Amino acid sequence: MESNDRAATCHRRDPSKLAVAAPARHSTRQISEVLERINWLRSLDVQKYLGAPPDLIIARRYARRLAARPPSAGAKIEEPARAVEVACFLRYCLLTATDQLILMIQRRVADLWRQAAGSVGGTANWADLYRSLLNELANMSTEGGIPDSDLRARLAALVAIHVHQPTVLCSMTTKT
Repeated sequence: MESNDRAATCHRRDPSKLAVAAPARHSTRQISEVLERINWLRSLDVQKYLGAPPDLIIARRYARRLAARPPSAGAKIEEPARAVEVACFLRYCLLTATDQLILMIQRRVADLWRQAAGSVGGTANWADLYRSLLNELANMSTEGGIPDSDLRARLAALVAIHVHQPTVLCSMTTKT
């Protein structure tokens, strides 16, 4: 439990852990942690550092170079190169965190969709219901000696049977 709390707050203490602390699942807590990381990077205006986004391969190369280098070696690098590396690192962290968030939300939506589909009972086959209704109506129309009042009562009973079927109502709510 303590290690999860450390991973959730690692970017506040050490920004170099941004690219390392990737969530493993798609729970709402982890989605909110990634969203918090994105908001933190956006509060630093990371998206504005380099203007147009550089080639992702170049940004990744600079980001990995910065992350792999010890801090003492990073202090020896001259300022324009260091600023470019830091900007690429932060931009790459923002891009990967955004990609992670999109993937996690897609997985969460798919998981919720699966759960909702599992809770819905069997759905009706609309083609079979339509055919059976047409067959019953055709059978009623072929019987020539039915009085109008009896025909109306049989039609009302037929409609009532098909309206109150629970499988029809469940499938009507899930199919849009």
